[in-house]
Formats: sequence, C-alpha cells, structure tokens
Amino acid sequence: TEALQAKYPNAAIYGDVNYVGPVAGATLLRNAFLSVLIAALCMLIYIAIRFDFNSGAAAVLGLVHDVLIMLSFMVILRSFVQMNSSFIAAMLTIVGYSINNTIIIFDRIRENARKMPSSTPRVDVVNRSIKECLGRTINTTLTTLVTIVCLYIFGVSSIREFALPIIVGIISGVYSANMINGYVWAFLEEKKRAKQAVVRNERNTGQRSMLRTSIKKVLKALDANDAAGAQAAFAVAQPILDRYSSRG
Repeated sequence: TEALQAKYPNAAIYGDVNYVGPVAGATLLRNAFLSVLIAALCMLIYIAIRFDFNSGAAAVLGLVHDVLIMLSFMVILRSFVQMNSSFIAAMLTIVGYSINNTIIIFDRIRENARKMPSSTPRVDVVNRSIKECLGRTINTTLTTLVTIVCLYIFGVSSIREFALPIIVGIISGVYSANMINGYVWAFLEEKKRAKQAVVRNERNTGQRSMLRTSIKKVLKALDANDAAGAQAAFAVAQPILDRYSSRG
C-alpha cells in the first residue's frame, strides 16, 4: 500500500465496511422468525389439506428441526457464517427443499397405507415407503450437493455465505425427511388409532349392556304374557342386533 501511495500520490483508497447495530440485528432476527413462522403455518395448512393434520404436524416439526440445526451451525461457526439477509434466504430455501422431500415421502406413505392391510403397524408403512424413495432421495441430494459445493469452492465471499448454510440445511433436511417426519406421523397415527379403539370399545360395552337389559325385559314380558311389553323391549334391542349382524 505504501509503495502504491508513493508511486500514485493522488490515488484515493476506498474501503467497504459493513456494520449491523443492535437495533438492525433485532429487526433482522424478528423478520427471520416471522418469515419461518409464516412459511411453517402455510406448509401446515397445505399438507393438512392434501394429506391429514398429523402429516402437517410431523412436517412442521421437521422444519423446526432443520431451522434449529442451521441456527446451531451459525452459532458454532459464527466467524464463517453471519446472521444477514443471505442466511435468511438460505434458511427459507431449506424450508422449501425439506418440505419437498417430505411431501414425496408422505405421498408414498399414503399409497402404501391404502395398499397394505389396515392392521399393519404405521411404522412398517413408513419403513417401506422410505425404502422405496431412498434411491430418489440419494440421487437428488447428491446432485444438489455437488452444485452447491462447487458454488462454495469457486464462488465469491457473498456466494459462500449463502452456499455454506445451504449445504448444512440440505443434509439436515434429508435427515429429517427420512428419519423424523414419517416416524412422528406413525406415532401420532398410532395414538389416534388407540383412542378410536378405546371409544369403540366403550360404545360396544354400552351397547352390549343395553342389549342384555332389553333381552331380560323381553323374557320377563314373555313370562308374564305381556306381548306389548315384549315387542317394545325387542324394538329397543333390534337396532343393536342388526348392527352386530351386519358386521358378520
């Protein structure tokens, strides 16, 4: 620098200094949080409409996992990654990338759930669906990673600030889509089925009790030669008998 100034005394030196104060940093964090929250809510509504609410809840849990992993990575390597607009863009990009993998796997889960017997454990359905999608997941992930890694190696500093969180997010998104979301859905579905079984058993218990009471009234009315009473008691028991006969 001194040699240049001696040779070109009239030359001016320009520098670029970036500074993010506490107020701007707080605004940036708030905007990032709102962006992820709005994206997660939209994803929940979309997946709940396309599939079911349990699928939406599992997908949102996976998105939260991916965002937390990226934030943890930023904190650990804060000298390489900064909380700026590039990081927020990378975080929202990973939200979309991760939800794409999740939707593909959930679509396969829905198909297999229809094909397999209804008594099949939901975990088995998830395992089969993930295995069927594994080849596609590996191919798309490796293709995307090769591109992003090349951007990080050959790109300028601003591109690297965007590419590095993307690399971490892709790995985290693939993990959550294949190892978290489907099994959370299976857990929620098993709980739902258990609650439905309890309600069904309680209803059947009440119906059986009512049926026994009606039969006793019918027999008592027949012993007393009360045809009208026997007919009334049988009218109460007949819908329950028809329901049991329809079940085979």
